[in-house]
Amino acid sequence: MGTPLVPVVSFGETDLYDQVSNPEGSWLRWVQDQFRKVFGIAPIIPIGRGFFQYSFGFIPRRCPVFTVVGSPMEVEKIPDPSRQQVDEVHQRFTDHLLAFFEAEKHKYVKEPDKTVLEIE
Repeated sequence: MGTPLVPVVSFGETDLYDQVSNPEGSWLRWVQDQFRKVFGIAPIIPIGRGFFQYSFGFIPRRCPVFTVVGSPMEVEKIPDPSRQQVDEVHQRFTDHLLAFFEAEKHKYVKEPDKTVLEIE
């Protein structure tokens, strides 16, 4: 038997910060796209709250974050897995995580019917 994979989702993280507007064609979007091409992730400029005021700053807003741990998914131990075997386990875990998210989001999200987990 291999090591089980456990889905973990934190609800409310996206409420802690806003991001500076970066519409298609903007200078900021261009910089983010170039950075993403080189490093695989795009930088953001977070907007939270300040020390003495709540309208602007880099401190997270005071919002609850709920971290929920799902049931483990058993995985067979394969000493030298093929790419296909890795892809199959990845797909199984993605499906497991999505099902877990859909089952739990109604407890923690304000508008669960409009909330979708996007996995790229």
